[in-house]
Amino acid sequence: MRSFTIDYTPTEKQAKFHSCPADEVLFGGSAGGGKSMALLMEAIVEALEVPGNRCLLMRRTYPELEKSLIHTSLQIIPKDLGRYNDGKKRWTFVNGSIIDFGYCENENDVTKYQSAEYGFIGFDELTHFTEFQYTYMLSRLRSTVEGVWPRMRAATNPGGIGHAWVKKYFIDPAPPETVWTTDEGLTRCFIPATVYDNPYLMEADPGYIRRLESLDEDSKRALLYGDWDVFAGQAFKEFNRDLHVVKPFSIPKNWTRYRSLDWGYSKPFAVLWGAVDGDENIYIYRELYGCEKGRYDTGIKLDAKEVGKEIAKLSRFEKYRKSVADPACFSKHGYKGETIADLLKEGGAKFERGYNDRIQGKNYIHEKLKIKDDGKPSLFIFENCIHLIRTLPALVYDKSRPEDVDTKGEDHLYDALRYMVSARMRHFTQKKSPVRRPANPYTGR
Repeated sequence: MRSFTIDYTPTEKQAKFHSCPADEVLFGGSAGGGKSMALLMEAIVEALEVPGNRCLLMRRTYPELEKSLIHTSLQIIPKDLGRYNDGKKRWTFVNGSIIDFGYCENENDVTKYQSAEYGFIGFDELTHFTEFQYTYMLSRLRSTVEGVWPRMRAATNPGGIGHAWVKKYFIDPAPPETVWTTDEGLTRCFIPATVYDNPYLMEADPGYIRRLESLDEDSKRALLYGDWDVFAGQAFKEFNRDLHVVKPFSIPKNWTRYRSLDWGYSKPFAVLWGAVDGDENIYIYRELYGCEKGRYDTGIKLDAKEVGKEIAKLSRFEKYRKSVADPACFSKHGYKGETIADLLKEGGAKFERGYNDRIQGKNYIHEKLKIKDDGKPSLFIFENCIHLIRTLPALVYDKSRPEDVDTKGEDHLYDALRYMVSARMRHFTQKKSPVRRPANPYTGR
């Protein structure tokens, strides 16, 4: 461990985190492993070692940031090392280095850092962030200060809206504590730690482990043992890649087709194409996923009219029973009096308002995902729909509204799926016979 004037003795796992040579390192795995303290100390060391270095520490929301990293930094950093500016949320050290504290509550908040440059970036509770937010900030990792080695560090527990992508990004590719190289030439490593690796906490609060042991089984496996193979809070536990994902095939002409769209003014747009067979099985066979022009640095960039043109191009020679979209597409919103639906139509793709009962729509999806008596579900996804396959099982429940998914997650294709499945289920369950009314006593009709 590098020496400095703050009283800090790392645990064995914290020391491995500090000494890891990888460009990107994830630390943690369970509650109480000392991950947040290690992340804060890593930033402080980076700031003190190289004069003029710029460091950034992130949490998803400001209240989380204030109660954790900022609060701890004010307790442990001596006044002779630097001063804290509460207005700027910044530590400025005597050698000219800084630590900024930032947050990205909404998906597009990362654009606040578009022109920023940091030699060190740390994410606390990484699974609270989306993959887009993390990779966008990776593009801000650069420095012209001599002696700075740009590096990314993160700490987290399993679970949360980012569980699936974090597991795929850091956990699955290599065994723990193994430094491995990506196709782009970057090095990554995952260093696990549990409460059992933190003797300071176990000594100070011996009842903490007992409280973790009292949690439900999924939460206990995630928070006590750091088990990444469970997904506490997962919204669609029925999803099974082996059952719900199928190889593409030619859709028979007599199958009923649908299109659905979700549009976000500050989020990616999402379009799905689906077909229904004679047994009411729904097959999602095509997706279009991208960003409104000017919103992001990455992904497909199209305005609404261009999206309409692309949808029309992909839909050639196909007929649809319904094309349904987010009802917000039909509201006038800063497009010179035109709605998103108007612009999509100008591009060649006409949509009608989708059914937007979030809870009912979610229940419809549960019903189609569940396994029937024949051992099969009634919702299938072609394997070329990579983003729907990636994002649907990653959705988690909203803590403040547990019957719904957390909309801070990457839920855009889920919303498109919800509009489509709702359109089909509501059509299929409607009574075929007309409603009978009593005769008018005055006319007899």
